Amino acid sequence: MTWYGEPITLKAKLPKSLPTYHEDRDVEALLTVIQRKQTHKKMIPRDILLVELALKTGMRRTELANLQPRHIHADFIRENVKV
Repeated sequence: MTWYGEPITLKAKLPKSLPTYHEDRDVEALLTVIQRKQTHKKMIPRDILLVELALKTGMRRTELANLQPRHIHADFIRENVKV
């Protein structure tokens, strides 16, 4: 704001490192592997949802792990999920 005549000294904390970037093909490969899993087949939709949710929202792992149906707007919850 020196152009305004008010010098300001800001101290901003910068992250020491940026999050790792993943190519689209790597994400697609991960989703393909999840879809082909032979065990815990009932968990496939959940696992895909978690990967896509993390990619599209930028949520941290702990935020995803602590996510509960009550944290999601009612329009986005399937009817058979207990709230």
